[in-house]
Amino acid sequence: MGINPIFTLVAMFLGLKIAGIMGMLALPLSLTVIVEYYRNAAQ
Repeated sequence: MGINPIFTLVAMFLGLKIAGIMGMLALPLSLTVIVEYYRNAAQ
């Protein structure tokens, strides 16, 4: 998806600590959406 794997792992870990299994899935997905939005907005 174009995101550094370290950031994805950190997002998964933080999501797990904050909101459990759902957070582990939702936070990396949210990070991906935000990064892609800003990449497309810059063009």
